[in-house]
Amino acid sequence: MSNLNSENNNTNGYQSSSQNRRNNNNNNNNNNTRDQQFNRVLAESREEFERENKPPDNFEYYYQCQPIVYFPWYSDEKHKGIEYSNRVILPENILKDLSKLENGKELYIFKISNENRSVIITPSEFVMSEVAYLPNHILQQLKSDNGDVLKIELLEEDVLKGETCTLLVEQPEYLKIQNVKEMLENSIISHYSAIQQGERILIYSDELDMELSFIVKECTPTIMSITDSDLEVHFDIPEEFFVKKEPIVIPVIEPVVLPTNNIEYPGIGNTIDESPIIPLSKKDIRNARLRRFNQM
Repeated sequence: MSNLNSENNNTNGYQSSSQNRRNNNNNNNNNNTRDQQFNRVLAESREEFERENKPPDNFEYYYQCQPIVYFPWYSDEKHKGIEYSNRVILPENILKDLSKLENGKELYIFKISNENRSVIITPSEFVMSEVAYLPNHILQQLKSDNGDVLKIELLEEDVLKGETCTLLVEQPEYLKIQNVKEMLENSIISHYSAIQQGERILIYSDELDMELSFIVKECTPTIMSITDSDLEVHFDIPEEFFVKKEPIVIPVIEPVVLPTNNIEYPGIGNTIDESPIIPLSKKDIRNARLRRFNQM
């Protein structure tokens, strides 16, 4: 009887041990499965994060463009100066891509273009919109209309600071400006962070209370930053802007030569000659008057 109980105990112990091993194996398998699932989810999350935060292969965009006056908050004070600049309001999606760059910049410079022309622009701000808002003079330079889709491309390479620049004056009223340096600093450099050779600059002169425009005739380099630069600026003024005064013509008067010999003259002596004038006495004058009176 005791032997039978002992065998039963051994059998139960063996079964219990086997069950424990199976349970442990199942637990290990479950743990491994959970670990694998966790690692897979973690890897997928990492890939998604890297995909979402990876900079695009190129920063080229195509957006519908409208004049800045169509911007809903154009009447705000901070937007009034944009019309006389190359600053633009861009969609927020561009800013999201810029934030993915490892080395950010203080100033991002873009080029906006169509099939024939291009103009340098800089962002004033980014807004939740699918429309880019531009100064009207930029649309005019591109010969584009309101609502045209234009290419906007980031200049990824560093734009060098300007050295020299020649601006062609387009209005003769420029000659009336008293303080050219103040106009250059307050109306050009403060409104145009970068310029490109061949494009037009439009400003508003408070001194003259009118618009003035200039063509970037030459600049070194051909695309340059003019912010915080030691820029040498020259103004090319067309000759026809200078008022030409007609010369004053003084007529030549021929001298009148009076003959001096043997000419009848009704005066005293009846002749004019080159003899010296002899003063007459009062008696001679009185006698001459009497003779003249008697001849009448």
